[in-house]
Amino acid sequence: MTEYDVVVVGAGPAGSTVASLLADRDLSVLLLDKDVFPRWKPCGGGLTIKTLNRYPYIKEIVDSYTYGGCVYSPSLKQYVSKTMEEPLIAMVSRSRFDDYLVRRAVEKGVIFQDNSKVLDIVVSSENVKIFLDNGEMYNSSLVIGADGFSSIVARKTKLLDSRRNVGICIVKETSISKEVLDEFYTEKRIAYIYPGLEGITGYTWVFPKRDMLNIGLIHYHRGENTSNYNLKKILVDLIYKLKEKKLLPLEVDDSDLKGGAVPVYPLDKTYSNRVILCGDAAGLINPLTGEGIYYAMASAENAADTVSEAFKKDDFSESSLSIYETRWKKDFGEDIGTIIPSSKIWRRDYEKLVEIVKRDPILTELLLQLITSQVSIKSIKGKILRRYLIASIFK
Repeated sequence: MTEYDVVVVGAGPAGSTVASLLADRDLSVLLLDKDVFPRWKPCGGGLTIKTLNRYPYIKEIVDSYTYGGCVYSPSLKQYVSKTMEEPLIAMVSRSRFDDYLVRRAVEKGVIFQDNSKVLDIVVSSENVKIFLDNGEMYNSSLVIGADGFSSIVARKTKLLDSRRNVGICIVKETSISKEVLDEFYTEKRIAYIYPGLEGITGYTWVFPKRDMLNIGLIHYHRGENTSNYNLKKILVDLIYKLKEKKLLPLEVDDSDLKGGAVPVYPLDKTYSNRVILCGDAAGLINPLTGEGIYYAMASAENAADTVSEAFKKDDFSESSLSIYETRWKKDFGEDIGTIIPSSKIWRRDYEKLVEIVKRDPILTELLLQLITSQVSIKSIKGKILRRYLIASIFK
């Protein structure tokens, strides 16, 4: 079969989710990905609790839950920590998680083709033609780009020219016994954050899972010169410092580091004639933490509703598909817009910030809730600012 109602490019959480939802509505869907599945993606693998609440079926693939967090100052001399009764975030293995979502889509009737790199996309008034590197070509009424930061769909359809604002990440995941992880991070799997190391605009994380440890770094490049930052060296130096201080298991080394990039801001436009962009391809991400799975799956849901209506009207024009952007902005756009100014927190003096925050346990808890997306920034921004001001005045 070379003709489908919809071709989805990219089989991450956005692509698999929108493909599943469209198959539920009796549309023929081809899901393409350039990689061979299962595949691992550079990512911390944290799922917010609101993601689980909105998509409860993914609870069966959760690897572990994190019940607390600890934030260290760049000197590693000060820290603030908090443990909760309820989980702050859920952890998954991205290779298992993404593969699970793909298999779920296939069970619903989606045709999945991995190891299939898209070379070109040609949109006409009649259809969309998708050309692959193996010489194959597919026709569809509509194409959905869920193919990440460097989206070929966005580039070929002129929705993306270049990104000046990016998050550059380096990640390593190591298999470690549950007993060792219990010893270092307790059964509550406490997560550790190290912001502003060596002056970077971002943070390093250590995320313990059931029998794996994920350590990584993200640096937000917002148009400024970052050539002075050797991000790999910063992460490697931290690994050995933490091992010396017995804050990291000896099994973790500096081999097999993987790099990647994420967007920081949404694209100016996330649709055009016969085209919709979801998730990272559209720039939909939490600009404070870099978390994108919630926005990937939510934008996929918004896209499925829009595409379903387009087929009922037999109208795939830009005007018809514009409701997609209206939908995602109503769904979570306000949160992203409110978070963007707050993402400047990564430029702070962290020695001073940690010193101030540790004075107020309630402030610590509010910041944990914000970072883990348990509450909207709009609802607690005022409380955080007031408590931070009081804590900075009274020692």
